[in-house]
Amino acid sequence: MNKSQKIRLEGEETDKKKLLIEALLEKISPEKHAQVDIEEYAEKLLSTTKRFQEEKHSFNEGDLVVWKKGLKHKQVPEYGVPAVVIKVLRETILDNEAPLASPYYREELDILLGILDDDDDLLCFYYDSKRFEPFSKQ
Repeated sequence: MNKSQKIRLEGEETDKKKLLIEALLEKISPEKHAQVDIEEYAEKLLSTTKRFQEEKHSFNEGDLVVWKKGLKHKQVPEYGVPAVVIKVLRETILDNEAPLASPYYREELDILLGILDDDDDLLCFYYDSKRFEPFSKQ
């Protein structure tokens, strides 16, 4: 990494963030680097990963839930639109049918959620509960 690519990290930044930034700077062309705030990207990536790994909620049947920020990876429900917990599974289902390159491959499905479609019919889908948080009317 040459001097023009170095980013000054202020305060007490984590080693993970420093390593991530260095790796990104090595992979991104100078033209792309000018368009992307590498430090901001690294911060978002690490904070979103933390939300996914550490903030697991215990849900019960009948609870209303919404996607956590940055963790929506399926079309429904939309961000901010609540789904209802139909069932919390005792045993996790692993999606082994999706292709290896898919974000769904070996996804840990442990919750069945219900949503209404455009005709107000109830549709039920399996999800990874780590991607959801309790709904609040804020």
